[in-house]
Amino acid sequence: MWEEEKRTGQGTQRGEEDKSETGMPGRVMSLLVMRAGMRGRVVALEGGHGFQTQVRTRGLVEGKTVEVVTRLPRGPVVVRVGATQVALGRGMAARVLVEVWD
Repeated sequence: MWEEEKRTGQGTQRGEEDKSETGMPGRVMSLLVMRAGMRGRVVALEGGHGFQTQVRTRGLVEGKTVEVVTRLPRGPVVVRVGATQVALGRGMAARVLVEVWD
């Protein structure tokens, strides 16, 4: 999905600015580089069917609001999705792209 958007020139690549639904410019980055307290909207899941199934069953789907609770130099990234906290390994967190608001 993300690869197709890059080929056709549609979508937003990492680090580029885009207009969010509010009309304000938003930055797209992976969960791995977001700091604790940052919030945003999931815009893409970069991975195969198995990865996407695992992430979606944990509540991380496109359009959902997420907040990074903990991101230490080592170990998992903990995010809040609704009222649930989810721990993701660093490899998985790197493949979840979020449009950041804060």
